[in-house]
Amino acid sequence: MRHLSYTASAPFEAARRDAGGWRGHAFELQARAAAGEAGDAEALAQRCAAAVAPLDGSLLNEAVEPPDDAALATAL
Repeated sequence: MRHLSYTASAPFEAARRDAGGWRGHAFELQARAAAGEAGDAEALAQRCAAAVAPLDGSLLNEAVEPPDDAALATAL
């Protein structure tokens, strides 16, 4: 049996401050969902864009604690 799923991605730029100082990064949220759960491909893409919009151009230390990759993934 085949299952249809959709994938979407949304890039964003953000900085974080750690023991080494300030670091700017390009990030990309990638998501996959079963077609029935996601609505359609465009809806999944819009949800991804909405999820990263508050983080674009931000200092991650103000949004995610600790500002590491694992905490960022959990928050998204």
